[in-house]
Amino acid sequence: MTSCNVQNKKRRQTEWAAWKEEQVIFPKVRGGANKKAPLVITAVFGHYRTPRFFVDAGATSNIMYRQCFDLVEEKDKRRVTAVNAPIAGFNQSIEYPLGQITFPVELSDGLHSRTEDVDFLIMEAPHPQYDIILGREAIGDFNATPSTTHGILGVPTPTGVVMIHTNKECNIAERKTPPQKMLKASKIIEVEKWTLDKKFPEQSITIEPTISEGARAALKSLLLKNMDVFVWTLADMTGVPRIKAEHELKVNPTFIPVVQKRRRMGPEQTKACDEQVQQLIDAGIIREIQYQTWVANPNAGSTYQRLMDKEFKHQIGRNLEVYMDDLVIKSKTEGAMLKDIEETFETLRSISMKLNPGKCSFGMEEGKFLGVIVKNGGFKANPEKLEAVRKMPSPKSVKHVQTLNGRLVALNRFLSSHAEKSFPFVSTLRNFLKKSQF
Repeated sequence: MTSCNVQNKKRRQTEWAAWKEEQVIFPKVRGGANKKAPLVITAVFGHYRTPRFFVDAGATSNIMYRQCFDLVEEKDKRRVTAVNAPIAGFNQSIEYPLGQITFPVELSDGLHSRTEDVDFLIMEAPHPQYDIILGREAIGDFNATPSTTHGILGVPTPTGVVMIHTNKECNIAERKTPPQKMLKASKIIEVEKWTLDKKFPEQSITIEPTISEGARAALKSLLLKNMDVFVWTLADMTGVPRIKAEHELKVNPTFIPVVQKRRRMGPEQTKACDEQVQQLIDAGIIREIQYQTWVANPNAGSTYQRLMDKEFKHQIGRNLEVYMDDLVIKSKTEGAMLKDIEETFETLRSISMKLNPGKCSFGMEEGKFLGVIVKNGGFKANPEKLEAVRKMPSPKSVKHVQTLNGRLVALNRFLSSHAEKSFPFVSTLRNFLKKSQF
């Protein structure tokens, strides 16, 4: 389609970069490139994915058809702006768009990726073959080179040239069957439990359904190449070199040690603790020592956190967050994700730190970190914690009220109008000083 008198935004001026001048060289084809089908690719816009992106260098405007627009979330639909000018097709038919909407579009082959903001005109009528048409304006913004005869779209990126091949299944569908509806990335496939080492099938890595097939294959290749970063048994753990970090107590020898009361645990906790300690002893990670009197093992958590802050200082805040043994790699694109993962592996390898494959998840759009749910738009409450609060029984004694009041005091800085909300509990404790009065 071609546009007529449409007041589009001025093309965004992107910063000059040498990689944008990278030449796209298409591969040689035996007998010559002779594909005749339309160039239809799979691409991501916003947090949606569709395999029916039609790359059309003959179209002036970027088009999103109604059947695609109807499936985006309401919060995105509210971003539509009005467009008053009509659109003219090849047969000179006149149509008025429903409006205009902007989405970041990511083009990726799993190894490299490029994201640009694209303005789409939303057409009232659905299209039988395509969800989206990527016109000349977007092709120029991506510095892309489409080749219909090769069935490839070449796009320069900061890390290399993306070569996206046309979807064969879409070309077949165009001739024989109507297209499938666009799906969110999270509904394309199920969560994959992938076994990195066949000797330990129970320790599988989780790969979320948000990752495209190309990036999924590249991720698996990357993990196989870095198998030495993972550990499957405690005996395989080598430990962090002492030159990197060592925990010790700076104690003044003139001070007299103070004997503290021994802390006891319940039967179940004692049994679990004994089993884990025995595993560490069998692996040679710790050893038993004899003292004339009972001593406590000092808390080494602060030393461990200082180690993580020191070794990951070049990544923290940029593409990684870390607290103790929880690592969260944050990436905006699939290509960046692969590079961020590899950079993290290099750091882990430099300090001989290992990962438990059973606790590793890749491609998560949201997940639990430090007790809260972290997602693309920010934070939200952990539903498990909310359910625990809902099921909390009402206090039935002074002791129960005191316990509940203590919990509220601990959370006072996170609760608005804490004093007002906790007043009934304080009042109860004042009025019922004796258990018999409760």
